[in-house]
Amino acid sequence: METFEHWLCTIFRPPAESPRLPGAPGRSSGQSYNCAMSTINPDEQARRIRGLLRPAAFVVLVIGVIDAPIMAALVWFGSVDTIGAYLVWLFITTFGGIFALGVLQGGSILMIAAYCASGVGGMLLMLGANSWLTSPGTFGSLIAAGVFYVIAAGLVGIHRWLVAAVTLTAVRGVDTTGTIISAGVTGMVNNVQLQRLTVQFVDNNGVTRYIRVSRVSGAYRAGQTLPVRYDPERPGATHAIVVGS
Repeated sequence: METFEHWLCTIFRPPAESPRLPGAPGRSSGQSYNCAMSTINPDEQARRIRGLLRPAAFVVLVIGVIDAPIMAALVWFGSVDTIGAYLVWLFITTFGGIFALGVLQGGSILMIAAYCASGVGGMLLMLGANSWLTSPGTFGSLIAAGVFYVIAAGLVGIHRWLVAAVTLTAVRGVDTTGTIISAGVTGMVNNVQLQRLTVQFVDNNGVTRYIRVSRVSGAYRAGQTLPVRYDPERPGATHAIVVGS
């Protein structure tokens, strides 16, 4: 019961009251916005729940990609109604993507782009599903859909290549310290500054190298140091360099 009440309080409570200037009036309701203390670590609980849901999220992502060809084929063979098939595809692709995005905590921008590209390909498949053979003009939608699916596959391939490079760095990498030489602000994310950091470090061959990374924080300044891990066999491979915080 305590877990459920703590979850409700964490999700639905109003924002915490911001500090007031001396003499400023307080809230008139006199109600506290703090949740009752819990004996359960909410971070561990969230990680456990995400761990349980991750397999389902990947399954939903796969279904969200292959549902369009399946529904389009059913429409083509006259097994289902066109409007009904389109609505089913739209529901699965949209809400399935939202569910997976929430469970996977955003994921890679490349994977999000790949899912969007496959969604466009699926939309083109669905729009021309009932007239591929009867209307020559809509046959182009099949070709365009194939192009978007190829783009999606290419983005997934790039993502896997980057992940493999970072994984290799984690296994055989060398740790060093980098120095921030510039920390510009490029925008805002949820009212927090988005900074683009240029980090300088020296590899095991004595070569000075530079890498740019982005951080959602306004706390970084030029001259600060950050931990850097790079692959000693290819220290110039920027995609394989890991910069800590």
